[in-house]
Amino acid sequence: MRLQALAVLGLTLLWSGQVVSADLVAPSEPQQEEKGIWAAIAYSQADSKYGFFWGADKRH
Repeated sequence: MRLQALAVLGLTLLWSGQVVSADLVAPSEPQQEEKGIWAAIAYSQADSKYGFFWGADKRH
């Protein structure tokens, strides 16, 4: 009986937390410069060699 009461209390707290958080407004995204780094590994069957390529870019 105690375990059941504890489970009901836990579910009630969980549910009530969702109701309260549903009313909150999400914060706006901070303005940040977006930068990216990419890389790739390639394989050439013609000469059985691997190659590594990389680059960097930023979004305009």
